Amino acid sequence: MILLNGRGQIGSALKLIEKDTSDLDVIVYHTWNFLDKKFVFISTKSKSINYYTEYKKLAETLVEEVCKSYLIIRLPNLLGKGICSRFKEEKDILAIGQIELLTIDDAIKLIINNIKYNSNSIVELQGTNIDASLLQNIIKFGSK
Repeated sequence: MILLNGRGQIGSALKLIEKDTSDLDVIVYHTWNFLDKKFVFISTKSKSINYYTEYKKLAETLVEEVCKSYLIIRLPNLLGKGICSRFKEEKDILAIGQIELLTIDDAIKLIINNIKYNSNSIVELQGTNIDASLLQNIIKFGSK
């Protein structure tokens, strides 16, 4: 596995195991030098409408149209900096309904497993659903 432009939480975690996955003949993450190998694009399951999700969906379409061999992996919310920081720091954030969470360690294991066994497909990784207000209260309690 070759990790290019691995930024953010998933990129950092994949970077730590890059040497251990040398048997995988793929390029992973944000790059456009992908024509000779299987291209793996990490996307989102988010239903929110914003620039982030719109560009992820646009990139998925381009990957499907251009790549000979590809895998698109859609992730739920990651239990990490993003969601935890927002619940800890934003006073007026509304925690309504259910939120689907996946740990970064579990995401990495599932990404590697799917890279090995799936091609030319879109895979949505499953997390655990939890009440958003319960999660918010746990995070606030843990930060005291």
